[in-house]
Parts: sequence; structure tokens; C-alpha cells
Amino acid sequence: MLSDGELIVCFDADFIPTRDFLQRTVGFFREADVALVQTPQNFFNEDAVTRNLGLERALEDEQRLFFRALQPARDAMNAIVCHGSCFVVRRSALDAIGGIPTETITEDWATSIKLQAAGYKLYYLNEALSAGMSADKCGEFVQQRSRWAQGTLQALFASTNPLAIPGLTWRQRLMHSSTVVYYLGSVSSLFNLIAPLFFLFFGARLLRMTVTEILFYRLPFTVGFYLLYSWLTRRTRSAVWTEFYEAFLAPSMGLTAIRSLCKPFGVGFRVTDKAIRHQRLCVNRRVALPFFILFVLHIAGIVFALAMQRQYEERDAFVIATYFAVSNLITLWLCLLVSVDVAQEHPFVRFTHHLPCLLLWDDTGLTGETITLSEGEVVFKASERAMSAQLPDKAFIHLPSIELSDVPVVVREVSGDGQVTVELLGLTLAQRRALIAHLYCRPRQWNRPPRSELRALWEYARAGLRVYPLAESP
Repeated sequence: MLSDGELIVCFDADFIPTRDFLQRTVGFFREADVALVQTPQNFFNEDAVTRNLGLERALEDEQRLFFRALQPARDAMNAIVCHGSCFVVRRSALDAIGGIPTETITEDWATSIKLQAAGYKLYYLNEALSAGMSADKCGEFVQQRSRWAQGTLQALFASTNPLAIPGLTWRQRLMHSSTVVYYLGSVSSLFNLIAPLFFLFFGARLLRMTVTEILFYRLPFTVGFYLLYSWLTRRTRSAVWTEFYEAFLAPSMGLTAIRSLCKPFGVGFRVTDKAIRHQRLCVNRRVALPFFILFVLHIAGIVFALAMQRQYEERDAFVIATYFAVSNLITLWLCLLVSVDVAQEHPFVRFTHHLPCLLLWDDTGLTGETITLSEGEVVFKASERAMSAQLPDKAFIHLPSIELSDVPVVVREVSGDGQVTVELLGLTLAQRRALIAHLYCRPRQWNRPPRSELRALWEYARAGLRVYPLAESP
């Protein structure tokens, strides 16, 4: 061991804590039976779905529901899940359970189960006290979730099986078993993408209902479900987009779930690649293929059913099957769009900041206010019109509010309305630390207000029509 402290703080390599992380977490360990304090994972970039659809700042990230609604509910039953980063753990508690269990590839979940089974308390502090990188390539996004599914289902065949391990209360078993059920539910989501084809091609009726019954029962239920879901989750996640995420992950996670039940330890762990690369538009064929096949099959199924005159022979069944087929076509179209990774224009994530700045060269200066900041660039609006002919190639920038001065920059772009983009060069270690502390480490900077269900519905409809990867991406 390289340390001997009683408390161990754990972060993934891409996570950065806020300055008050330890102040907000360490106090819980005054209770001798507290083994671990978990905080939410929070992300400073957009995941693959929101980025590839061009819905940055319009949607909540995919994991917000789990971290900001489900984990606090689990906390009431001492059944939270350790998720491998952003937590503090007591060394003696880990020693008592024999260290971090490595039987499954989700060792974090297994650790929380073993600690709770040993009688320890695990607390969840629902405050965003750090930020990391989300998987923003569709292939890495799908692979990461499939790995979580595999590791969770592996627990059924390991000593950390929540149904069999001694020491858990029935409430803890129920909550941890719900995680297993969630990943098994991906098989159901996959079936939903296939179900209309049974009637369209073979005339098999999976629902014995009329159109009138659908309107009378399903329509009010759907509206009520969306409203109830939004209320229960405290508006941390839209039901519309929840269903879409589940559909997008269904082929990969559904097949992973089936494979994991048949051969749970057949595939090893692979680290998620989160490196930002400057690349062109790229279609991930492996992700897109099942959606493309299903999209073609749904269109062919509707044409085939019309040719077989099912609309006359079984009118209600045809209308219902076509309704679900069209719904699937919309979802599959969006899934195809997400399968196209858009080009990344900037090497670093840009954050909106409005700070006074000063650009200096020779005996001349230009004042302005920043629009965005990143680890490598500053975009600012000049207080007086800046023309490219007036600005040198190289200069120095001053950001007095964050104590950055005399930072050499290269002027990369000047727009006609006075917006200037400069690249930071040669930051000293102290300057880089000051910049990173301002970008990532300010207390309470990651708190975000919830968004409305109506806005989510609008963005869902708009996403399919915009065709963002082809029409508007850089």
C-alpha cells in the first residue's frame, strides 16, 4: 500500500472535485459504523445522445435520474450503490470485508453490497461535488452501459449475489435486486422494437384490443404516466427521453443480458475511452446496424401488411400495429442519428463565463468580456469593434478576476461583430492550476435546474426533424 490513512477518497482519472469536497463528506465518518459516503457523478460534457442530436443544454444527462433521484431513495434503506468514483471510504471497513471484491467487473457495486451485508452504513450525499467526462462517442457510450449490465448480472453467480449473501435486510435485497431487474428489462425493451413485426409479417396479434379501447385506456394512461414519472423523479429526467435511452441501448444491453445469463464471465473488462479527438463526421456501423435493419423491416412490414390487405381483414389490429410501428420508426430514426458521431470542433470543453479581460500587444490594448473559457482557449467580445487587420497574431491576455496575467496567446479568429477567439500558450503551472480551479472546482457550480416535460417533448420532436449530424454539425 502507498498510504496508511483511515479515509480513502476515490475518483476516476477524468473527475475533478470541487474545493469543498472533503468539507462536505468527511464529517459523516464521526459515526463509527459509517463505511462509505457516496456523492453523485456529475459531467461537464454532454453524453453521446445529446451531443450527436445537437441538444446540448436542452436535455439532462442520462444518469441524472439515478444519481439525483434513485440514490437518495436508496439512502433511506441503507441500500445505496457505490459507483466507483466520487466517494470516501473507511480503510478499516474495507479490510473487514477482505478488500474490494473483484469477482465481477462491477467491483464498486459488489463493494457496497459486502459493506452493507457486514452491517456498515453507507450514506449518500446528494450534492454535485465533482465533475468528470461522460462517454460522448456512441460506441463508447453503448459499450460502457453494456459493461455495467454484464457486471451486475455476474453478481447472480458470485458471492455478492444480493438474493443470497447473508446479512442484508429484505429492503436492501429488494433495492439491489431491482438493479438486476432493470438490466434484464433491456430484453423487454428490445422486444418492444420487434413486436409490431409479428403482426405486420405474420398476422400474430400480441394485443387483443380495439382502437377505441386503445384511445380510452392507453392514451390517458400514457399522459398520466408521463406526468407521474416527472413528479416522482422530481423532474430530473423526462419519461420520453428515458424511453428513448432504453430503446437506444436495447440491442446491445439486451444481447449482453442474455449472454451474461448463459456465460456470465465470458467477456473481460474494457476501459471506456473518453479522449477528445478532432475528427470528422463518423458513422459507428456496429451501433447503427441493428437500428438500420429494424428500420427497414418496419417499413417493409407495413408495405407487406398493406399488400396482404390486413387493413381490411383485421382493421383494428392493423391500425394498432401500425401505430406502434410508426412510433418505433421515429425512435429508430433518432437512434440512427445518434449512431453518427459528430465532429468535435474544439479540443477542450468550453464553459460559459462572463469575466472582464484585457488583450495587450506592444503598447496597445483591447478590453472586453469573456463569452466562453476552456483549458486551451478564451472567446471574448471586444468592447470596441475588433478587426482582423488591427490585431496581431500573438499577444498577451489578462483575466484579473481569476488572477491570470501576461498569458501568451495566439489570435485564432476574429468575427465581424467583435468576437475574438484566442488560444492560450505557455501557461505556467500556477496559472494552469488557477484556471482549472475556476473552471471545475468552485463550490455549487454544478447545480442545474430541472427542465420541463413539455420542453422534453418538443426537443424529441425537433431532434428527428433537424437531422443535426448531417445538417448542422461542424
